[in-house]
Amino acid sequence: MTRAIYALPLSLSTLTLGALTLTGCPDPESHYEAFVERRAPFVQPEVAGVEGGTSGVEAGVTAGVEAGVEAGVEAGTEAPMIPRIESGRFWLGLAPILDLSKPMAFIAEVSFEVSEDGSMGQLISMSLDPRVCATSDPAQPSAGEGIEYQPNPATTINSDGSFVAELGQQSVPGAANCISGSFIDAVITLRGQVISPDAFCGRVTGDLILPFEYTLNGSTFAAYRLNDGDDITTLAVPKSCDDVMMAPLPEGGAEAGAEAGAEAGVTAGAEGGMTAGAQGG
Repeated sequence: MTRAIYALPLSLSTLTLGALTLTGCPDPESHYEAFVERRAPFVQPEVAGVEGGTSGVEAGVTAGVEAGVEAGVEAGTEAPMIPRIESGRFWLGLAPILDLSKPMAFIAEVSFEVSEDGSMGQLISMSLDPRVCATSDPAQPSAGEGIEYQPNPATTINSDGSFVAELGQQSVPGAANCISGSFIDAVITLRGQVISPDAFCGRVTGDLILPFEYTLNGSTFAAYRLNDGDDITTLAVPKSCDDVMMAPLPEGGAEAGAEAGAEAGVTAGAEGGMTAGAQGG
């Protein structure tokens, strides 16, 4: 069975910060100096010696590099887009901080709505059917009453795919508790992200009330789509984003755009600056 798995989108805030501060972007000063060295043998004496010509070149290169970097960043940076995830059945695991290696398993019926351009979305509802731990029953039937999440209004999915689902106080039957087998009562919040059309994952925060009081902060969850005919007894229970995603995409975007833009800006800016400087002289 083959599944399409995608990387996490780049954070818009990260790209914006990079564009504003030019952190990691080409240095106009060094590009100018390198350009001057490359062009030196070809500069005509009468142009280089024209009064005001040198300052015209410098101003042209500086302006060209700055404009090139800005244009390159803008062209090389794509706005984040929510993966076009559709409603359906998912195999969801929630790994409590008490023992991350023993996740609780759920069949999740989730209703999503994502705009055509992927700029906004909603998590409309989520129904979690807890499954009996495989260690006690390999067939993993339903453990009993599950978790129903129907927020009003619907939970917003941000343009980067992130969402915060406050499930509130919920109960899980002891048969689904793979750590102790005890009945669970807890206040649960899922801080997740849609990472592909077939998967979402994230962190769990909140507080365990029963069988004893303890924080849930540090717990994780992950879910991937169930296809028709999937046998859950053969599927590993996902515990975190590592189980439903692959390595990050190759570098690109803002940094690549800035680099290309700066190179183009050096050439165009310097040539224009030389011409303007000579004419101005």
